[in-house]
Amino acid sequence: PIGKADPFPKGRVCFLWDNLGMQRLSWRCLHIRASRYMPDNGQGRSENKLMKVYGAQICIDCRNYKGIQKSRGFDAEYIEITEDTGKLKEFLQMRDHDPVLASVREQGGIGIPLFVNEDGRKTLDMNEAFSWIGQPPVKDDEILEKR
Repeated sequence: PIGKADPFPKGRVCFLWDNLGMQRLSWRCLHIRASRYMPDNGQGRSENKLMKVYGAQICIDCRNYKGIQKSRGFDAEYIEITEDTGKLKEFLQMRDHDPVLASVREQGGIGIPLFVNEDGRKTLDMNEAFSWIGQPPVKDDEILEKR
């Protein structure tokens, strides 16, 4: 690394790197938890954005998501809503008031896994959420637990 570390968005530390002696300096980001390089989009920011995922171990779709996340190795903040009442209340506040989850409420569903992008967008669609972070759509062979 050249220069000093620059604290970047939560969970990342970025360093100024010389790309293999090519005289081009760019910011490279390391995820502290993942300890691996993040691609640079040329503007000093990572293409991969963090997202929050609200879920529960008792949910088959949440378990499938976690399996895909682990096998692909991307980073996202997973919030286990059954872990404590604070996390459950945070999720229920969104579920009970957000228009994106209106159909879930009407059908009596829970609404997990719920994906929340850095910019606040929400979706229940895993492929849409994956597109936010530069991940390809889910393949059938990646679904570990079938219904």
